Amino acid sequence: MPDHEQPSRAELDNRAELQRRIDRERTQGEDRVEARQYLARKIELECQNETIDVDFLLHAYSDIYDQPVLMLMQDLQNRAALYYNVVEALKAPGSGATAADLKSQYAHLGLIFEDNDWPNPNGRDLMDKAISRINKLRTAILDTLRTHGRRLISDLNFDATLAVGVQVEFSWPPGFTITVQPEVTVRVPEAVAAQ
Repeated sequence: MPDHEQPSRAELDNRAELQRRIDRERTQGEDRVEARQYLARKIELECQNETIDVDFLLHAYSDIYDQPVLMLMQDLQNRAALYYNVVEALKAPGSGATAADLKSQYAHLGLIFEDNDWPNPNGRDLMDKAISRINKLRTAILDTLRTHGRRLISDLNFDATLAVGVQVEFSWPPGFTITVQPEVTVRVPEAVAAQ
């Protein structure tokens, strides 16, 4: 067989890595929903603490995902959006939504767990809990970006000719944005630069 048809060591390594990813996806494919529920429960349990332990959560995400920082950031943002929706539903005039109704509806949709710690039936207590959780999740998003932002950008593996930025939004609901743009270098002729 000619040399040009022999796969290089790098190609073999890439193929082996691809096969590991395929195997991982195959074994986790059926368990993806269970994994997401497991991680959502971990986030909810962390929300019961005074602060969310981002490193603890990231360790759990690293066991399941190839891009754990990105997946954790997305899930933190999704949980914050869920609590934002609770606040909006409770304050909507004429909605008639009670804490018990929301708890039942969100549990039925699989967004919260049947054994959740939501207050029932007091709407004011649920409002306070939702706002508290949004604040904790906002801080967790910021802490994740502050301590693991470089890893996030590295995991995304953008082309070196692109400038990548990550922003945390302190809006309602809190979140993060990844911006990507081409990096442009302009050469200035020496005659112009000397002026």
